[in-house]
Amino acid sequence: MPYRAIDLAALLTGARILIIQLRAMGDSVLATPIIRFLYSERPDLRIDILLEALPASALGHNPHVNEVIIAPSRGSGLSRYLPLVRKLQYNRYDLVLDFLSTPGSALLTRLTGAPLRAGWALPGRFGSYNHAIVPPTTLEYAVRSKMRFFRSRRLDDVPEDDMLPVVYPGTEDREWAKVRLQSLHIGGRLTLALAPFCKREHRQWPLTCWTSLCDSLQRRYRCRFLLFAADAERDYLISLERALGESVSWAGSPDPLKAAALMQHTTLLLSGENGLLHLGIASDIPAWAVFAGKDAPEQWLPGIPSRSLGVDLRIDRNEKAGLDIALTSAIKFIEHHLPGLGH
Repeated sequence: MPYRAIDLAALLTGARILIIQLRAMGDSVLATPIIRFLYSERPDLRIDILLEALPASALGHNPHVNEVIIAPSRGSGLSRYLPLVRKLQYNRYDLVLDFLSTPGSALLTRLTGAPLRAGWALPGRFGSYNHAIVPPTTLEYAVRSKMRFFRSRRLDDVPEDDMLPVVYPGTEDREWAKVRLQSLHIGGRLTLALAPFCKREHRQWPLTCWTSLCDSLQRRYRCRFLLFAADAERDYLISLERALGESVSWAGSPDPLKAAALMQHTTLLLSGENGLLHLGIASDIPAWAVFAGKDAPEQWLPGIPSRSLGVDLRIDRNEKAGLDIALTSAIKFIEHHLPGLGH
């Protein structure tokens, strides 16, 4: 199996490309710079992306995507995938890019019948790809890692700004956000978006630490918080809501583009390691995040300090020490963007 990247210049005019990402809203949002790069290199290409329903909604209105194809949710059973396989085969893709590269997505890649099939060179996937991409051996931003799938003279010169994800809320999304803000009566005050929940428990910073952090910031800046999370996550966050009282408002449980439109009315985002972090960056608001799991901030944040900052709390330390580090970092980030707030 060739360990080589795809030569975009060699693709036929009007070639059809399928990107397989399937799940995880954050990873799906981080596919948008790749799509934009492909379009800038070859505007004639027809680019589709395969996603499950929730992350698919984050890519609505993207001007560089030909079609967002909805995949059955994980665990749906083989019968739910058969119509999808037939559709993918009917589309006659020239190139499939499997960014997920799980055993299941690798099999799906092979079943498309595309002549060019690329994915990460991982054990058990070799029969599915004829272009295997060697994963990076050093720490780098996830978007730049995915650029390894391609051969292009421009790759080494792609500026960091071009690595930023972007989402495109529509008119309906923006109107919904305006109505929601009016109903919350939070205009005229410093409002910070807050997204502390992480689905993966090993990434979750203790909720007591989030509560203490927000309480300290509220007393310092007299700010308000707009809390973003799914309905199913609200039970976990109820103690934070109760502790912060009237200084926190529930954003509701909007779809990703409505959430993005609502975030754009806030000053900046405080987040955990989750999809809302990437949605905030893609919404063009500054984002500060706690990394308490296994991944380094450099892997998931663009290398633009003014746009995002991750505080690395992966090293074992007691909660008070971690909270002190996080609070100092958050204050520095907030006052960098709002210098008039400094004491």
